[in-house]
Amino acid sequence: MSPLVWIGVAGLGGVGAALRVALSGGLDRVGPAHLPSGTFVVNSVGSLLAGLAFGLMDPGDARTLVLVGLLGSLTTFSTWAVQTHNLATAGRRLAAVANVAAGAGIGLAAAEVGRLLAG
Repeated sequence: MSPLVWIGVAGLGGVGAALRVALSGGLDRVGPAHLPSGTFVVNSVGSLLAGLAFGLMDPGDARTLVLVGLLGSLTTFSTWAVQTHNLATAGRRLAAVANVAAGAGIGLAAAEVGRLLAG
């Protein structure tokens, strides 16, 4: 990977992370207070967009910039994992299991829908 692509991934990573903070925070304020709805929605939409990008874009630098830089930082596995852990350790084991099942299931389905929409 060229130095320019590395710089592009870093820059788009910053954009994706900033979008995640803004979107997730806003969704958390309007969603149910007892669930990490912001992370769930952002990860689901990001998975759909990743499926679209994967289906529409040829392998190469542009796809790397979009998938790794922008969408890789928009979506967040680590926050989802910590939020799920927090639900479980707060005694909300059913909510934690539901978060895992819904997050993984919807994320995979959204990625496939995006890929199918791309043709």
